[in-house]
Amino acid sequence: MFKTKRSFFLLLFLVVMFGLLKPRQIIASLNPISIPNNKFGVHISAPGKEEILQAADLVNSQGGDWGYVTVVIQSNDRDKTKWQNFFDELRRSHLIPIVRIATKPVGDYWEIPVDNDSLEWANFLDSLNWPTVNRYVVIYNEPNHGQEWGTAVDPASYAKILDKTIDSLRAKSSNFFVLNAGLDASVPHQPPNYYDAARFVVEMENAVPGILEKLDGWTSHSYPNPDFKSSPYKTGRGSVRTFEWEQGLLSSLGLKKNLPIFITETGWKHAEGVEYDSFLPTSKEIGQYFRIAFQDVWNNPNIVAITPFILNYTDYPFDHFSFKRVEKEDDSLSRVLGEKFPNYYPQYDSLKEIVKVKGEPVQEDKFEVVDANFQKIITTDQVYSFDFTLKNTGQSIWNEFGGVKLGLLKTIENLEIQDATLPIEKKIEPGQDYIFKIQVKAIRNGTYEVPLSLFKQSEVFQNKPIRLYIEVNDPVMLSVNVKTRFGKIDGVYSLEFKTEDQIVNDALAVSSMGESEKIKQPRISPGTSYKITIRKSFYKSKTVIQTLNSGENKIEFGVLDIDFKEVSREFLRKIALFFSLDKKSS
Repeated sequence: MFKTKRSFFLLLFLVVMFGLLKPRQIIASLNPISIPNNKFGVHISAPGKEEILQAADLVNSQGGDWGYVTVVIQSNDRDKTKWQNFFDELRRSHLIPIVRIATKPVGDYWEIPVDNDSLEWANFLDSLNWPTVNRYVVIYNEPNHGQEWGTAVDPASYAKILDKTIDSLRAKSSNFFVLNAGLDASVPHQPPNYYDAARFVVEMENAVPGILEKLDGWTSHSYPNPDFKSSPYKTGRGSVRTFEWEQGLLSSLGLKKNLPIFITETGWKHAEGVEYDSFLPTSKEIGQYFRIAFQDVWNNPNIVAITPFILNYTDYPFDHFSFKRVEKEDDSLSRVLGEKFPNYYPQYDSLKEIVKVKGEPVQEDKFEVVDANFQKIITTDQVYSFDFTLKNTGQSIWNEFGGVKLGLLKTIENLEIQDATLPIEKKIEPGQDYIFKIQVKAIRNGTYEVPLSLFKQSEVFQNKPIRLYIEVNDPVMLSVNVKTRFGKIDGVYSLEFKTEDQIVNDALAVSSMGESEKIKQPRISPGTSYKITIRKSFYKSKTVIQTLNSGENKIEFGVLDIDFKEVSREFLRKIALFFSLDKKSS
């Protein structure tokens, strides 16, 4: 009996410890439904600037902003520079990426991911500066097609890879918003080539219990089947309302979460293409279908994005889906004749004309101090200019939404600090630097902590503040004592005060007794050691090292020797000038 109890408590201890040690499941922190959201989007095929601008023109029209684009990144195309440039262009165009990761094609099928792919994807995607806080990632594509998963459908294999990829992404950042691969809801159950979508989801959950709960959102391919040409009024599975059928399926499996929906593929085949197909609706008719779908079908408040397939793919096999026109041979001739042909089919304009919402996705506002040029010890009643070189390390473009300034986090008594505002015409993108100059004036002696931060309007950036510690003292009062070997002593002498970080130049009038008046030098930092050099024409300069403190400071330079070289040069110059004038007068 004792052994049984001991074994039970040992087992209980191990279970508890395993639970504590098991990596915590981190859910993406931001629900896109909770903020103003422009659900209009489009699927694009290439990360080029022209296609990005065309996509933005489509999805951000009629009052819209920050629409979506779905794009595919293959495992053999993880070029950081290329995709960072793509993300930067999306940021400028106000487009939110939905990235569908993929392996690479081999013949007529796609490779199955290998064990280390999840970690490599996590490392690569985390290395990019995304345009928004939420990083939407779709894990592969239609795995209930054999050609999309090696050559044979395997729900358990996909579920395990999905599980591993989710863990790898979230280990990097909780901002990854992970989505399942969209399924083809219309294929028959004919393994290993095809797998019924409902059976596929059930077997995923059986293979990895809780896998559906780990998702942040649900990817749907709500195509108007059969043959991508059914009415937008059709309901249920295999229609533009497939997402509703999928919601019901998930609920029947006990899923408690209300997963936000991303329809990353949808759309009708149109008659226009490389070859005209009279059995398909025209693009003009499809334009009306899209209007009906967006206004009456995809108005579900749980839908985050709809990205119809595809903006620009004018070749087989997707020419009948493409929003962009297939260019015909007679188009070139027509241009020569001065005729104008639109670049896009009528469905583009129909979608563009629908009224949209201004999306307001969350972006990180962050900075890094590259360089700071300021004095730790200053004096009262003097205005100082401090320079701070700050780099944009966030996701937003500074000055795009309201002014950006460097200023105080709190008011400091006896210190007057003027904010440094970024000029309205300046736009600082992530990775770029800007020098902010703040003006500081101290009213009273003391030691002050000065917390600074960047602000966007009244909102503070998401950084730890810049904390300066400034000591304020009375200004330095200077006088000098100097003699000359020959000639008169009185006159104006120049002075240079030099440290590793500072050079201050001044001039002092010296009396015939070799003493100067007392002057205030607010640019000198009290308590600092300076190399002090005195100069006077026709005398050799002399340097002393002295620590200058608040209050009175007398600098003893001793005797200055004549600089015979300079005297000789001046003498020869005057002789030459004399003969030159004498020659002219004669």
